[in-house]
Amino acid sequence: MSDNENQNPGDGTGTEPPAGGDSWTPPTREEWDKHQADLRKANAEAANRKRQLAEQAKQNETDAEKTSREAAEAARSGFLPFLVKAEAKAAFLAEGADAGKVAKLTRLLDMAKIEMDGDELTGLDEQVAELKADFPELFKTKPDGDTPPAPPRVPRVNTAPARPGNGPALSPGENIARALGIGR
Repeated sequence: MSDNENQNPGDGTGTEPPAGGDSWTPPTREEWDKHQADLRKANAEAANRKRQLAEQAKQNETDAEKTSREAAEAARSGFLPFLVKAEAKAAFLAEGADAGKVAKLTRLLDMAKIEMDGDELTGLDEQVAELKADFPELFKTKPDGDTPPAPPRVPRVNTAPARPGNGPALSPGENIARALGIGR
């Protein structure tokens, strides 16, 4: 037996309950809102510093670096709207948006506030959260635990009616043979 198997829960292995028997309590709504506001402020400051560093790098770049950067920006600006729309659709659906309203919600986004930072889009999550708060009627509410979800629809196979006057319906093999002039 190893040493860990012989140890008891109060022995400093990290498995003992906190002192006093109290467990972790979630923050109050005010504390949570304050932390979220601090997080948004820190993210805005970080984005501002990144912009300042990028501007400083632009001032110190050579002609070849400038040409390369401008080409990359032109390519990025060409596909950025498509990327934003695809990511926005996924984000809205993940938040429970009604699938028929995703296009409307996407048009409500302020594209100027959404930027590409490396491989990530910044600013999209905040706008999705704001739109969910501003337009809750465009988002589905989660069903109660009492109501089971609807079963998935089973696709119908070959439900087209036979056309009158063309004779009996033929199998796919018979249709191919008929098209090739073989058989009937």
